[in-house]
Amino acid sequence: MKEIDTQLDDHPELALEMVELDSRNRQAHAELQLYNDHRNFRYKHSLTQHLKEKKDIILEFAEMKHSNPERFVKECANVIRGLNRYGKMLCDDSFASTEAKEKCEENLSKYKLKHSIIQMLIGE
Repeated sequence: MKEIDTQLDDHPELALEMVELDSRNRQAHAELQLYNDHRNFRYKHSLTQHLKEKKDIILEFAEMKHSNPERFVKECANVIRGLNRYGKMLCDDSFASTEAKEKCEENLSKYKLKHSIIQMLIGE
């Protein structure tokens, strides 16, 4: 504890990081406790939120593939266009702010996730 106190005195920015990590740890513990008790997640922790988003996209695309193949093909084309669009935007590197660049990176990662799910569904 003394070592932690001296580190925090020397580097106060570490205190914020420790608080954030403690918060994430508590969220993870609450998620696991709820799952242990009820076999269901709350989807509050970032890891479980990501898993839920992925699961929802898989279910949506699988249903679309079987019930409306034409719409599925259009969505596939839309995902490819989105990958190209946001990939080019990141290559141009002409963003007004860092928030705009982060939003572009976030959108690109969403399209990459959708693309990987579509590839998985087509491969079945």
